[in-house]
Amino acid sequence: IDEYFESSVIPLGVVAKATFIPFKRASGYYGIGLIASASRVSNETEYYELTMNWAMTHLLFAYQRPVIKNKLMFGCHIGPGYTVFYDISFAFNNGITSPKFSPSSFSALAGLSLHYYFMKRMYADLSADCTYVFMKDMQVFSVQPSLTCGWQF
Repeated sequence: IDEYFESSVIPLGVVAKATFIPFKRASGYYGIGLIASASRVSNETEYYELTMNWAMTHLLFAYQRPVIKNKLMFGCHIGPGYTVFYDISFAFNNGITSPKFSPSSFSALAGLSLHYYFMKRMYADLSADCTYVFMKDMQVFSVQPSLTCGWQF
């Protein structure tokens, strides 16, 4: 990826998160979560254009701790998942396009978040997730910051 994207990529994508917190203790809140994301990436050089999509899904162990009661919550999560890079394709300036290919592999995600409750149940979530994909052919490490809005049920 370093060779084709000059070592860093800023993809646009979507993220969906769900967290279930059944255990509330004095030490914090414990539960499980699921996070799924999808992104599209492209890079155009003098000789070719490279496009690809990727999707990730992870099952998470989640921990939350109130920082300011009923206003601010700190969270961290970690867990295994699966990542798919699909429809990777090169389009060269001479009109030749490579066949599309779609490698996939297991991955691991770890992240931190802050939830700010601006209404009783509605909150804004500022988070950053780091993902490592376990592939033989390429080293993929991504950092995905996100700003989302959520509802506590």
